[in-house]
Amino acid sequence: MGDTGRQIPFQETHNMIHHYVFWEIQGEGEEKIANVRTIKHALESMGHIPGVLSLEVSLNAKVDALSKEIDLMLYTTHVDWADLEAYQAHSEHKKVIEIVRPRRKNRWAVDYET
Repeated sequence: MGDTGRQIPFQETHNMIHHYVFWEIQGEGEEKIANVRTIKHALESMGHIPGVLSLEVSLNAKVDALSKEIDLMLYTTHVDWADLEAYQAHSEHKKVIEIVRPRRKNRWAVDYET
């Protein structure tokens, strides 16, 4: 397409930590639906934990024909790695882990800095 001649103004950027966690939830039918609801509710309760800038919990729409394993996703943002570590060490986070762990089949996580 080539250069349009537009110049993008310089903007000072601030680093941010992005934390994604994906789960495949145990169960079939009504049991799985109940597990997803329980986990989603628990995850959504963590938005008040110090060090969390934003928190989003989403169900997978499962429209990708190649990957339908993931049922639920958590996305949080943090100012720095120390805030992410503090969030993960927080007592409320640990309580949520105890709710999620027995109801999950698989877990994947991605953390990166922008």
